[in-house]
Amino acid sequence: MQELVSFHSEGQRIYANFYIASDDAPCILMSHGLEGSKDGDKWLVLSSRFASGGFSTFRFNYRGCGEGVERSEGDFEATSLTGRIRDYKAALDYIQDAGVTSERIGVIGSSFGGMIALAAKDTRVRAMVILA
Repeated sequence: MQELVSFHSEGQRIYANFYIASDDAPCILMSHGLEGSKDGDKWLVLSSRFASGGFSTFRFNYRGCGEGVERSEGDFEATSLTGRIRDYKAALDYIQDAGVTSERIGVIGSSFGGMIALAAKDTRVRAMVILA
């Protein structure tokens, strides 16, 4: 079952959808592009396919992204690589705090979201796919 969750990055509330397949399932963090959101068609299809394959998924809106009540706080116009890396690392912290070990975390990033995953150089990530 997918759950709407939130966490904080530099004082901004960030919204995410967290699907936990099982306690020991690997988790795929999804990193959207510059003007995208966690609810883009691509992410909805991928999260559904990963879930049917037994993977947990974590889709989140970077600060200032998303729509309606699930729009993350912050100004989209203030977007920077550094700020998004901080959001990305806060998302990884959330996943780990939920019990997913670093040996079981993968990332799929699209466009600027892929750049963020690469630039963050976070050693908790064991597998990475970058889409352009």
